[in-house]
Amino acid sequence: MREMNCRNNKGSTMVWAIVVIFVLVIIIGSTLTAASAYYNRSLNNNYEKQAYFTSRSVVDALSSEIKSGTTNGNAILSKLITIGDSISIDNISFIGDSAKKGSTIATVELESEETIKITATTTINKKAETVTLKLSKGPDQTYPISEDFPGLTIPDDAIVVTISYPIDGYGTYDLYAKEGSAILYLNNADYYGNIFAETKTVINIENGSKFHGSIYAQSGTEFKFSKLHNKFVGLIYVKDGAVLKVNGKDYTIIKNKTSIKVTPSGMNTKFKSLLRIYIGTVTGEESWGDTVYE
Repeated sequence: MREMNCRNNKGSTMVWAIVVIFVLVIIIGSTLTAASAYYNRSLNNNYEKQAYFTSRSVVDALSSEIKSGTTNGNAILSKLITIGDSISIDNISFIGDSAKKGSTIATVELESEETIKITATTTINKKAETVTLKLSKGPDQTYPISEDFPGLTIPDDAIVVTISYPIDGYGTYDLYAKEGSAILYLNNADYYGNIFAETKTVINIENGSKFHGSIYAQSGTEFKFSKLHNKFVGLIYVKDGAVLKVNGKDYTIIKNKTSIKVTPSGMNTKFKSLLRIYIGTVTGEESWGDTVYE
């Protein structure tokens, strides 16, 4: 009888061990499945966000070209003669995207005599996001910054900065900085908007800040930074002959055929690569200015 009980106990122990292992396999399998699903959802959400932000940047850039009366903007307008006319831009690609995982297609259409519709669709790993923006004509307004940027239109909803404004986290809003005010790009800034800076505006850039929009800097604007992030890639427009103070030193920027010339030498090369000479002109009593996203 004792031997029989001993064998039964051994058999019972083996059964329980098998049951425990089986349960553990189910738990581990479920956990791995859940983790994999969460990972895939996170990737998909990330692709969707990247696609949306890229489309938003493209329509913002195109509308800025049109509103500012740049060479590219005027070239686009010259193709929009009759209501219904449209142009397509389908060769937009991502810098550094050697695997060709992302692509953007944009269209600009004259929807009516008073409205231009700009649409951009970005696809990243089969995740597509479309952003549509409409420009309508409105009366020109005069700002001090217009002395350096004739024809430049300031959005009606731009935030006016009189003292200081910190750019914190993600943002697409526009800022109009009055003379003597300050703009601070914080370390976690990821800014896609435009800044219109009057003379003596001070723009402080912390090391971790990212920038994808445009800065229109009137002569006399000051920039302070120790190092620019590799995603601080927005463009800085100035007039021909403008003087910018960069890290305490005055530099004169002039047009040099198809490039720019900066004197004296010594300007930070990354910052210099972002500089552009503004070439817009006054186009008439009305301009493309009012912006509405759909």
